[in-house]
Amino acid sequence: MSTTVISELQHDDYPGRGLVLARTPANGVCVVYFITGRSRASRDRALVRAGDSVYARSRSAGAHDPLRHYRAVAVGSKWCVIGNGDQVDAVVANLESVGPSEAVQGIEYEPDPPLRTPRITLVAPRQTGSPLYVSAARASILDPEVTHLSCLTVSDLPEGCGVLTTTYYGIGSEIDTSRPPLEFSTDVGSASELLTAVWESLPADLRVAAIAVQPTSRDPLALPARMA
Repeated sequence: MSTTVISELQHDDYPGRGLVLARTPANGVCVVYFITGRSRASRDRALVRAGDSVYARSRSAGAHDPLRHYRAVAVGSKWCVIGNGDQVDAVVANLESVGPSEAVQGIEYEPDPPLRTPRITLVAPRQTGSPLYVSAARASILDPEVTHLSCLTVSDLPEGCGVLTTTYYGIGSEIDTSRPPLEFSTDVGSASELLTAVWESLPADLRVAAIAVQPTSRDPLALPARMA
């Protein structure tokens, strides 16, 4: 049964942070990174562009919190790296000497027990026709002290298809951190439409920020971020 990114997000009471990868007719491969939050500290954030990077920063100039404030997008000459924590910096450094599937190795989930928020990362090539890599470092269901890291290689993503991965799957007050990436279909025509569709599908009272990245464009960060 086919599913859409809109329906998947609308049925998630609290997705946390997420990556939405899709191929659109107008802009080819696009990635949307979004942030939702329940607490005041989580909601006190913005996605701010600085050159070829986008940072999750405090809106109120509060104290730096490494679990909430980090480089979320890094655009390089060969790769765009997008993620929900300081693993983005580590992956960027690793890509100087190894390929993307090796560059994501060694990532641990966030040190925020008992939740143990997953680290999710996407490595997208700047040139067309190359695979994309979606990784997630999650706590083991059987032994939460152990990190299981998965890396999904996405090759030849068809137009109108995509992959969604989130840190959480919320059902009421319950939060599941073990949900794997999901494939979906979409009829959006462009990166801008994908950003709007994702933003409007998030729980309205939890929206914080979202940004679209177009890896193969001259300026992958041309679209302005959406903010609550």
